[in-house]
Amino acid sequence: MIASPAQFKDFAFETVSTLKSYAEKNPAIVNAYSKSLSQAYDWMIANKADAVGLLKPYFPDTDEATLKISLEALVPAISAHGKLTETAVKNQLEALKSVDAIKAVPSTAEGGLWTNKYGG
Repeated sequence: MIASPAQFKDFAFETVSTLKSYAEKNPAIVNAYSKSLSQAYDWMIANKADAVGLLKPYFPDTDEATLKISLEALVPAISAHGKLTETAVKNQLEALKSVDAIKAVPSTAEGGLWTNKYGG
């Protein structure tokens, strides 16, 4: 089954991974990293024109108008401050399975594959 537009309303577009053992041994580092991502998100919301300007070097063949449209479409799809839902994770995994990136969908319960414990 290919992901439907409805699945993208609650979808884990942005994910950051680390080993569970690392996160448990270094919670201050993981929390600080998560906080920095949240601050970057807040900055992008407040400074969209500057954010587009910073993207330009990474997409030199894309005109600024297209970058602006892309940013306007992408930012609302990002979960504010990295908070995920079990549905978002499940939808992401189902989409990955539909394109054979993974063979099976593992448990999507919080605390196994993902957590909001280290939220920013």
